[in-house]
Amino acid sequence: MLYETKFLVSLGTTLAIEIPLVALIMRYVIRLREVSFWKVLFVAFLASTVTLPYLWFVISPYVDARFYLLVGESFVVIFEMIIFWLLLGVRIHKAFAVSLAVNVASYYLGGLLLKLL
Repeated sequence: MLYETKFLVSLGTTLAIEIPLVALIMRYVIRLREVSFWKVLFVAFLASTVTLPYLWFVISPYVDARFYLLVGESFVVIFEMIIFWLLLGVRIHKAFAVSLAVNVASYYLGGLLLKLL
Protein backbone atom coordinates (compact mmCIF):
# COMPACT_ATOMS: atom_id res chain seq x y z
CA MET A 1 0.00 0.00 0.00
CA LEU A 2 1.34 3.46 -0.86
CA TYR A 3 2.35 5.72 2.02
CA GLU A 4 -0.24 8.29 0.94
CA THR A 5 -2.94 5.62 0.83
CA LYS A 6 -1.96 4.50 4.34
CA PHE A 7 -2.26 8.13 5.41
CA LEU A 8 -5.80 8.40 4.03
CA VAL A 9 -6.81 5.14 5.70
CA SER A 10 -5.21 6.37 8.92
CA LEU A 11 -7.03 9.69 8.67
CA GLY A 12 -10.38 7.95 8.21
CA THR A 13 -9.62 5.59 11.08
CA THR A 14 -8.47 8.44 13.30
CA LEU A 15 -11.61 10.45 12.60
CA ALA A 16 -13.85 7.43 13.19
CA ILE A 17 -12.21 6.78 16.57
CA GLU A 18 -11.42 10.25 17.88
CA ILE A 19 -14.55 12.25 16.98
CA PRO A 20 -16.99 10.01 18.89
CA LEU A 21 -14.56 9.67 21.81
CA VAL A 22 -14.07 13.42 22.10
CA ALA A 23 -17.84 13.94 21.94
CA LEU A 24 -18.53 11.30 24.60
CA ILE A 25 -15.80 12.48 26.95
CA MET A 26 -16.72 16.15 26.58
CA ARG A 27 -20.42 15.47 27.11
CA TYR A 28 -20.40 12.78 29.81
CA VAL A 29 -17.06 13.01 31.61
CA ILE A 30 -16.20 16.72 31.37
CA ARG A 31 -19.93 17.54 31.33
CA LEU A 32 -19.47 20.30 28.78
CA ARG A 33 -23.03 21.49 28.28
CA GLU A 34 -22.57 25.16 27.31
CA VAL A 35 -21.05 24.25 23.94
CA SER A 36 -23.25 22.72 21.25
CA PHE A 37 -22.75 19.07 20.42
CA TRP A 38 -22.17 20.02 16.76
CA LYS A 39 -19.40 22.41 17.72
CA VAL A 40 -17.72 19.67 19.77
CA LEU A 41 -17.92 17.33 16.75
CA PHE A 42 -16.51 20.01 14.45
CA VAL A 43 -13.64 20.87 16.80
CA ALA A 44 -12.78 17.17 17.18
CA PHE A 45 -12.79 16.84 13.37
CA LEU A 46 -10.65 19.96 13.03
CA ALA A 47 -8.12 18.84 15.63
CA SER A 48 -7.52 15.50 13.92
CA THR A 49 -7.45 16.83 10.37
CA VAL A 50 -4.99 19.56 11.30
CA THR A 51 -2.56 17.44 13.32
CA LEU A 52 -2.40 14.13 11.45
CA PRO A 53 -0.82 15.55 8.25
CA TYR A 54 1.90 17.17 10.35
CA LEU A 55 2.56 13.87 12.06
CA TRP A 56 2.79 11.92 8.80
CA PHE A 57 4.38 14.43 6.41
CA VAL A 58 6.05 17.27 8.31
CA ILE A 59 7.50 15.74 11.47
CA SER A 60 8.51 12.34 10.10
CA PRO A 61 11.41 13.48 7.89
CA TYR A 62 12.99 15.46 10.73
CA VAL A 63 12.71 13.08 13.67
CA ASP A 64 14.80 9.97 14.15
CA ALA A 65 12.66 6.82 13.96
CA ARG A 66 13.61 5.88 17.52
CA PHE A 67 11.98 9.07 18.83
CA TYR A 68 9.19 9.43 16.30
CA LEU A 69 6.43 8.06 18.52
CA LEU A 70 7.42 10.18 21.50
CA VAL A 71 8.02 13.41 19.60
CA GLY A 72 5.23 13.01 17.08
CA GLU A 73 2.48 11.94 19.42
CA SER A 74 3.56 14.52 22.02
CA PHE A 75 3.19 17.22 19.38
CA VAL A 76 -0.27 15.94 18.46
CA VAL A 77 -1.47 15.71 22.07
CA ILE A 78 -0.22 19.20 22.92
CA PHE A 79 -1.58 20.81 19.76
CA GLU A 80 -4.99 19.16 20.10
CA MET A 81 -5.05 20.17 23.78
CA ILE A 82 -4.58 23.79 22.69
CA ILE A 83 -7.36 23.45 20.10
CA PHE A 84 -9.79 22.03 22.69
CA TRP A 85 -8.79 24.69 25.22
CA LEU A 86 -9.14 27.62 22.83
CA LEU A 87 -12.14 26.55 20.77
CA LEU A 88 -14.23 24.74 23.39
CA GLY A 89 -13.21 26.71 26.47
CA VAL A 90 -12.29 23.58 28.38
CA ARG A 91 -9.77 24.03 31.19
CA ILE A 92 -6.28 23.25 29.99
CA HIS A 93 -5.75 20.21 32.23
CA LYS A 94 -9.05 18.72 31.08
CA ALA A 95 -8.22 19.49 27.45
CA PHE A 96 -4.90 17.69 27.96
CA ALA A 97 -6.62 14.64 29.49
CA VAL A 98 -9.12 14.43 26.61
CA SER A 99 -6.40 14.82 24.00
CA LEU A 100 -4.18 12.23 25.63
CA ALA A 101 -7.03 9.72 26.06
CA VAL A 102 -8.33 9.94 22.50
CA ASN A 103 -4.84 9.83 20.98
CA VAL A 104 -3.82 6.78 22.99
CA ALA A 105 -7.03 5.06 21.93
CA SER A 106 -6.59 6.14 18.33
CA TYR A 107 -2.95 5.05 18.22
CA TYR A 108 -3.64 1.54 19.49
CA LEU A 109 -7.00 0.89 17.81
CA GLY A 110 -5.86 2.51 14.57
CA GLY A 111 -2.64 0.50 14.63
CA LEU A 112 -4.62 -2.71 15.00
CA LEU A 113 -6.94 -1.79 12.14
CA LEU A 114 -4.06 -0.80 9.83
CA LYS A 115 -2.36 -4.13 10.45
CA LEU A 116 -5.51 -5.91 9.33
CA LEU A 117 -5.51 -4.12 5.98
